Amino acid sequence: VTTAEELVKRPDFPSELRELAVALLVEDRGTAYSRALIELALKATTQARLRDRIADLLAEMDDEKVHKQIAKLVGKGKGYARTFAIRAAKRIDDPKLVKKLRKDIKNKDAALAVASIDSLAARRDRESAPAFEKLLEKTKSAEVQRALLRGLSAIYDGENAWVERLVEFSGDEDLDLANMA
Repeated sequence: VTTAEELVKRPDFPSELRELAVALLVEDRGTAYSRALIELALKATTQARLRDRIADLLAEMDDEKVHKQIAKLVGKGKGYARTFAIRAAKRIDDPKLVKKLRKDIKNKDAALAVASIDSLAARRDRESAPAFEKLLEKTKSAEVQRALLRGLSAIYDGENAWVERLVEFSGDEDLDLANMA
């Protein structure tokens, strides 16, 4: 018989099982398990799906200590570690953090840019909208374009002017952009 804790530590087990075990442990131990979750997420052997699930679970924790742990990680590390921290920080209300996220929307790493865009969109950060629109005109990355359209749709939330712009985009000669809109 394998316990949830043993299952979580085994990178050779399917991500789905490890995700379930992590969720059970968070339900059982709450915020006391946050440090172990962060350590697990920052391991190179942790599957991306599990890392995303851990980030979401940490983001749902309404605890100042957890928020401080996560905020310290934002902007540090490379690749998956930075993306994880941004995703986990999506509910932390801190102007310094938002400033870091705004810088990362232009990052050459598309995954990092998308995570930053999604985090700002989750905050409905209207101050980011002009930067989103400017980047939408310049970027060639379809992944970033999709995130920007999602982000702007979240920020503008059905405003008539935005709906009209989406209609314009749907007729764009760039077929990828037109289909996204």
